[in-house]
This record gives sequence, structure tokens and C-alpha cells, in this order.
Amino acid sequence: MRPPVVLFQEMLPEKALETLYEQLAKGYDAVLSIGTTASFPYIHEPVIRTRVSGGFTAEINPQPTDHSAQMDVFLQCRAAHVMAELISHI
Repeated sequence: MRPPVVLFQEMLPEKALETLYEQLAKGYDAVLSIGTTASFPYIHEPVIRTRVSGGFTAEINPQPTDHSAQMDVFLQCRAAHVMAELISHI
């Protein structure tokens, strides 16, 4: 049996992509990019669209990515070190 996950270098299932683009059309107030290089368009596109529409973007990663400079906030750390604190403020 295979768990319902997308493995590295696999594309998202068609239904998941449909849902993503439906949500993109509605827009986001904020997008957090956590623990990914965001090298696939379906990962980075919500960040770009949110930024262009004036929403808040943040990235949490141990190392900078190609997209870090475009974020409103870049936290260079492991997500496990900051997530509990971040969630406590939401």
C-alpha cells in the first residue's frame, strides 16, 4: 500500500491541482512557505500571487532559497524550532 502523499519529483494529483487553482482564484491574505525550495510552480505560484496582491508572505527554511529575497519575512531556521511559537500567535 502507498500512503496518499506526493513523493519528490512527482506531480500533484489532478484533483489537487484543480483545488489549488480554485483557491488561487479566490486569493490569499497570507502564504507561509515552510521547508521547501518551492521549485515547482504549484508551490511558488501562491506566494507570487499573494505578494502581487498585497498579501503577506513568509518563508521558514534552514537555508535561503531562490525565492527568499521575494518574501516579506525569511526566517533562516528549522521549522521545528519556531512553529509552536508561530502557531501560538495565530
